[in-house]
Amino acid sequence: KEMKKKLRPLQVVGIVDSEEMFFIAAYKREDRRIIRYVYNLEFKEMYYSKELLDKLQEFFGCGRVVLDNKLTGGYKFVITDLKEVEEKIIPFFDKNNLLTSKNLDYEVFREAVLMIKEKGGITEQVYNDIKKLREKCNKKREKKEIFEFSRDYSTSDKINEEWLVGFIEGDGSFQFSIGRSIYASIEIAQSKARRPLLEAIKGYLKAGAVKPKQGYGLKELLSSRDTHRLVISGRKMIEEKVIPMFEGLELY
Repeated sequence: KEMKKKLRPLQVVGIVDSEEMFFIAAYKREDRRIIRYVYNLEFKEMYYSKELLDKLQEFFGCGRVVLDNKLTGGYKFVITDLKEVEEKIIPFFDKNNLLTSKNLDYEVFREAVLMIKEKGGITEQVYNDIKKLREKCNKKREKKEIFEFSRDYSTSDKINEEWLVGFIEGDGSFQFSIGRSIYASIEIAQSKARRPLLEAIKGYLKAGAVKPKQGYGLKELLSSRDTHRLVISGRKMIEEKVIPMFEGLELY
């Protein structure tokens, strides 16, 4: 089997924009009034993409790939060492900005990690501050904030092929069917609050259609279906816009 190429930095950013969860937590043992803390960064993929997790571990030079769910066969790539997070993860994402609203979660994660470093560990105040930070990240973040970030920051001029291939790795799917005619398409799905990102990708590729067809102001989005899709179909579009992106870049 041929060795696959190493991941490229912006390809990694695209993967993280689509897949990862920045997780920061502080746990307190009430019985002895001893504060125990955990901070980690997780990338989760199903078992069939374990090779991608191995590549991420190789790229960052830290962390470990572990079984996450025996029932589904899911693996995850986890980094929990504070020194590794400080020296490898934070410098990388400070230099290579995330393009989606995941950047907001990264900023919270970064703030918490640097807070722990500055205070030399977790004090009662740091413990309480981290609890407050967690209330505004990941799934707890308001759709309005996600939409506004996507509209103002996730713009087509920030997208390139490396990032897009990485993003498709996590959130894209390829469709192919043969009936009375041959149909092929690539689809990228996002939550409705991130529809502006799909519009930006459409603008970058100058191809495809975002569905459902509608205006995408905040009011319209909140009343629409939960998932929106960018669909690129047709032989000419696939040959001219999609296939060239993957020449020299790997999918896992």
